Amino acid sequence: GTFDVSLLESAGRSFRTLGTDGDVRLGGQDFDERLVDHVAAQFVDTHGVDPRTDWQARHALLVLCRRMKHHLSEHQTATGEYEFAGCRLDVKVGRLELEQMIEPLIDRTLTTCDELLREANITWPEIDDVLLVGGSSRVPFVAECLEAKTGKKPQLVSEPEQAVARGAAIYAATQTGDDLPPLKVVNVNAHSLGVPGVDVQTGKKINRILIPRNTPLPASATRRYVTKREDQRSVVVSLLEGESENPHHCTRMANCIAQLEPGLPARTEVVVTCRYDSNGTVSATAVVPATRARAHVEVQREGMVELDPLDVWAAKLARGEVAAPFAKAPSSHLSGRASAWQGPKRLLREVDDLHAKLGEACAALALPEPAEPARQALLSAESELDATRELHRLVTEKLRHEQDQRPRIKLQSDATLLGMYTRQTEAAVRRLRVALGDQCAEVDFFPDQASVSREMLRTRKEALEAMLAASE
Repeated sequence: GTFDVSLLESAGRSFRTLGTDGDVRLGGQDFDERLVDHVAAQFVDTHGVDPRTDWQARHALLVLCRRMKHHLSEHQTATGEYEFAGCRLDVKVGRLELEQMIEPLIDRTLTTCDELLREANITWPEIDDVLLVGGSSRVPFVAECLEAKTGKKPQLVSEPEQAVARGAAIYAATQTGDDLPPLKVVNVNAHSLGVPGVDVQTGKKINRILIPRNTPLPASATRRYVTKREDQRSVVVSLLEGESENPHHCTRMANCIAQLEPGLPARTEVVVTCRYDSNGTVSATAVVPATRARAHVEVQREGMVELDPLDVWAAKLARGEVAAPFAKAPSSHLSGRASAWQGPKRLLREVDDLHAKLGEACAALALPEPAEPARQALLSAESELDATRELHRLVTEKLRHEQDQRPRIKLQSDATLLGMYTRQTEAAVRRLRVALGDQCAEVDFFPDQASVSREMLRTRKEALEAMLAASE
């Protein structure tokens, strides 16, 4: 899930969104993960084995922790039993323990709320009601922290898990049927829309925001640009979504390309108009007044495209033609850096393939020839792990000294993602060591490879440090 907050003004059947904000890297699963780490640490202390290294065992632990979390919403303590690798652990967690685990996450939600009100120039005393929606709202600590922050007792809506879907259904009924009077809803854009240009003072590319976030929709904006050089043959207008002035930290939505006639002088005027419609459609138009050259591009926001009728979709589902949920990994500003070294998920798949090929021979003390690929994979995995840990250290160190709230939130997300990568790579190393046998995993088993491994690590660390410096 994600954490989102909206500021609404209602008058009868008219609803106006004054602002919206959210943390797409924070949701109910983060609460579950804190509890998983807590129970796993107890298991390691008791039995010396970490169940998170096995995906099936980790999933079973996640199910148990989620059930305990739900129980703690109604009771002061929750108990359960967990078994892994022939070892058993009796688990007992109190509500206060859970609250201490998730308190930093709640603080992030409160920061997002404060930021939204600040941008809307509204204070908490001006808020009439605080409504809680979503499954995580059932955690009592959420309401307690909000009440302490706002001075108002939050209201948990009926069936919070279904509230968004029910609201969408009601709104659709008012717009398409005759039984219900229509609702008037004015929405806002959740992210700013901009176009990259060149700062004349620094010569560097900069994101010029045309439609700031939380602008009532529909909205449009026009800005005038000039060409860079004589006889320029085309102009590329990129649509960017995001708040940063650095175009590399924003999401590129589309390019609008206008072809120019030959012989035009430098600094020929180009007029760019961006439009954001109520249904989420984003468009850009570039016009060259001197020649009347014109280009237009339109982007349908993902998730707002026309859907197949229910019967057609059901038939596709029955035939297996519908893609599985989350088949595409969520995007992130770290995805470019993550792909710069071998991805831990791909590394895990390679380990599984090698393990299947080597079979029982992997655990033998006298390794046969087929084990050589696994030895090479272990070297690569260990270098991978060292490089990932180093980048995680650099990000954590930067987070420790960062004072501004917004950069801290971004760095915290980076650190969380890198922590996940580190744990995945650690799992790959452990599984390779099991596949090769303890004696084969000793460092001195590869004396001829040690220098190669060190050089590989040095190169990767330099590349990672350069990426981190470029992101500042």
